[in-house]
Amino acid sequence: MNVIEASFSGTMRTILVLLAVWWLLRYLMRRQAANSPVPGRAPRREKGQVTVERSASDIRGGNGPGPVIIDADFEEIK
Repeated sequence: MNVIEASFSGTMRTILVLLAVWWLLRYLMRRQAANSPVPGRAPRREKGQVTVERSASDIRGGNGPGPVIIDADFEEIK
């Protein structure tokens, strides 16, 4: 039976290779996360742009009462 002796340089080389792989994977995952849209987050709009979105009950076709909608009063600023 042969016993393989671990050398200090071999151990350090293994640690450095594992660190390099870890850094590469971390870099790739951060890059992928930055490029992909976040689910459930509205896309960025320019200041003052307004959109009308459908509620979840409208999308599902539910017949029950929808969410309570409150009218908001506003004042025009000149």
